Amino acid sequence: MSHCQSSARSGSGVSLAPGSVAFVTLGCAKNTVDTEVMHSRLAAAGWRLEMDPARADVTVINTCGFIGPAREESIATILEVAQLQQSDPRKMLVVTGCMVTRYADELWNEIPEIDLLVDLASFGRIDRLLQETRETGQRQRYQGGDTYLYRGRDRKGRLTLPHTTYVKIAEGCNHTCAFCAIPGFKGRFQSRAPEDVIEEVRSLVADGVKELNLISQDTSFYGVDRGGRRTLPELLRRIDEEVEGDYWLRLLYLYPTEVDARLLDEIARNPRVLPYVDIPLQHAADSVLQAMGRGQSGDRLRQLVTEIRARIPEVTIRTTMLVGFPAEGDAEFAALEAFVRELRFDNLGVFTYSLEQGTPAEGLGDPVPEALKEERRDRLMALQERISAETNAARVGRRMRVLVDRLAEDVAIARAALHAPEIDGHVRVLRRAGTAPPRVGAFVDVEIIDADIYDLDALVVAAAE
Repeated sequence: MSHCQSSARSGSGVSLAPGSVAFVTLGCAKNTVDTEVMHSRLAAAGWRLEMDPARADVTVINTCGFIGPAREESIATILEVAQLQQSDPRKMLVVTGCMVTRYADELWNEIPEIDLLVDLASFGRIDRLLQETRETGQRQRYQGGDTYLYRGRDRKGRLTLPHTTYVKIAEGCNHTCAFCAIPGFKGRFQSRAPEDVIEEVRSLVADGVKELNLISQDTSFYGVDRGGRRTLPELLRRIDEEVEGDYWLRLLYLYPTEVDARLLDEIARNPRVLPYVDIPLQHAADSVLQAMGRGQSGDRLRQLVTEIRARIPEVTIRTTMLVGFPAEGDAEFAALEAFVRELRFDNLGVFTYSLEQGTPAEGLGDPVPEALKEERRDRLMALQERISAETNAARVGRRMRVLVDRLAEDVAIARAALHAPEIDGHVRVLRRAGTAPPRVGAFVDVEIIDADIYDLDALVVAAAE
């Protein structure tokens, strides 16, 4: 049951006609989708999008509250935008997102410049809530209830590149990883209806989208809450059969315990699904995995990676590792290093542990010094850089299909199947003398002619519109 709280705010007398709104989105791609839903709602109500908060009548900050550094960035951004009100008290500041759900009282009490505070249960009504705040001339806060699960029809405006987007197929998480606070403020896992996801994909493809990245907190868990079994393979098959067009599907955030042969075989079989597996393994030492509550041993993870590679030809595997967890000693970190050296992941992100209040790991404390965490992260990333350089060098001479993101001087910046947007490398498509550049948003066939640690250089073979 949601509820609203209000208090008097300075600077009343704002015109009730819709004005201009700027968005600042922090955190992950799931937040990007939420911002697009809010943008769609406000645009339908007559609001104009403004890219610069300094020129906007209203600024909406979509916060991240996952770990300490993300919260610090959110607070710094809120305070920076709040300063704009000093020169023009008619400007309004709206704060929403994960941090609001997690720390609503602190934000409400300590930052009086916030005019409207909207949590994850209420942001889908931001058009009505903003209008009410303007009419009353009072600060408002809305919170309570289940996390909002958007429908495809809620999201018309997009803020990504026109040819690539994210589709959030579920919300929440049922896992109980010891280091993670997300289930506490996102709630239980909720899958969108498959018909709704398919209709949104159909609409996006008709609008010219070439790459659809399916995301959630655990995309591989899709369907369990609706019928007691994982139905992501069926969803992928239905999209392939029911949505015509030339487009890629990419799966992001697959949980190790939920990946099975059915899913792997569908990825391998389905011509639209890229052979790209994003699967955060987090560690390899049994004692650390057990303390983390991950539900698998290092040997089982090794077997899983081997099975993924056996079932999906030319697969790209991206993973993340967490160093400095309280159970990680020198021997455990050495086991993690050996694991990465042995399995040679295509893309690897390494994060340092951050103790989070309210998580199962809170009682373990934070015994690993920050300097040692950073040293371990740097060692693991240095190892991965050597692996990535060797892996990319082996790609020279191969042909790939790439999607052009933008044009730069003498090159087109593109991505292949092995490059997820924003987190992986890219392909620099060099221009031959006397030839026109490829079109942004087009698929192009290229041959790789050079490589570095993260990126590839290529020449066009043929355009594939």
